Amino acid sequence: MRVLCAIDLDEGEPLCVEAEVAGHTVVRLGALSATDVTARLRRDPFDVLVISGQPQSLTLDVVDACDARGIVLVAVIENRMADDNARECGVSEKVGAWQGWKDIEGFVTRVERVNTTLTVAEPSVEVVAPPRSFTPPGVRERPTDTRLEFEEPTSGLKSEPRVVVVWGPTGAPGRTTVALNVAAKLAERGVRVALVDADTYGGAVAIRLGIFDEAPGIARACRLAGSDELTGSELGNLAHEVRIKGNPLYVVTGILGSTRWPEISRERLDRVIACSRDTFDVVILDVGFSLESDEEISSDMLAPRRNAATHAAIRSATDVIAVAGADSVGLARFIRLWSDLTEINEDARITVCVNNVVWHRDGGTARENITSAFSRFAGIRDVVLIPSAIDLAARADARGLPGCLVDPGSPFSHALTEVTRRVLGESAPSVRGGFGAHIRENIRGKMRGVRLLG
Repeated sequence: MRVLCAIDLDEGEPLCVEAEVAGHTVVRLGALSATDVTARLRRDPFDVLVISGQPQSLTLDVVDACDARGIVLVAVIENRMADDNARECGVSEKVGAWQGWKDIEGFVTRVERVNTTLTVAEPSVEVVAPPRSFTPPGVRERPTDTRLEFEEPTSGLKSEPRVVVVWGPTGAPGRTTVALNVAAKLAERGVRVALVDADTYGGAVAIRLGIFDEAPGIARACRLAGSDELTGSELGNLAHEVRIKGNPLYVVTGILGSTRWPEISRERLDRVIACSRDTFDVVILDVGFSLESDEEISSDMLAPRRNAATHAAIRSATDVIAVAGADSVGLARFIRLWSDLTEINEDARITVCVNNVVWHRDGGTARENITSAFSRFAGIRDVVLIPSAIDLAARADARGLPGCLVDPGSPFSHALTEVTRRVLGESAPSVRGGFGAHIRENIRGKMRGVRLLG
């Protein structure tokens, strides 16, 4: 491994020598400024950064640079000032100035285990970054209160906060599209809403909104949650604010690289969700597609589990928006996983959506085909059909906006309004998680060899 040592060369030389004896390549940078350290990290590849915890060396820019490149950051604590600065930067991997490489090796070893077990899913070590020190407009920090101060909403929820998970099977059925537009619809009503991208297979919310975020918000939130320092104010600080007709929508961006999923652990995501629920009226989570839990039988019980974050989000949900593709393959994938979804959380209200529906011109209707397949093979009789809107999606992506804001009067927008009304309990009742209990034993048998659409 390549180790960059940004500490005093005289005091840190024994540590560097120990690392070299252990077979690592060590670059001695010395106790330089944070600007010099960041420049070196951006120029050359490193696996580990050992840096002084002093404010002139360790800053949020250094932590963000490490987070963006998957570098393990270990702070050397020389005194109380260094310890306080490391805590403010959200760095939990710390060693004393008197300690050696063997004490740092524990952090490195666990990260190596993460990097060599990318076929399973749930992290034991999170390499993430803290929030940037800015406050979104309309948000005021209160150290004695964990909730954010918002403008009084013109309309919104009067009941308990809701956690809404948007899930769909593999094949890009439109999870992010639905999550983004439902969040925009809620914000448009004046509801205090946060959109959290918790997809461990690669987030897309930031891309769809044109947000450039070198250090993903979900990673920074998990880092703070792991050190029990995540509050409503901190969550608001690390989120990006998007204005929806004058109302704020708070977006916590997700990971983009396929190798960074170990940063989102089940325990830390649970804490992020709990903090979000205490801060907002509605929390919408865009999660990964896989519901598999076979990695639980892995012989390495300390290995990370990639799907654990999705399971944790669904278990904490009060509502689930289940999204299926409108083609025969998309419907089949959805129905095969329907019983798995309902078993994870039997108490959640589930709204079933079929995205990208194209109405036929030959006398048959997509509605009849889809509802018949769902009713016959999954016992689902309440489905929201979202029409195909390719041109609208292209215009929305070009402008970095949700489609419902680009053309509010389109059939696509009306369908998303119906989904939003069901989340708020204003429309027809959604499917209960427990509704499918009496058919679970028969679903897989019925699906063998079935063609859903001719």
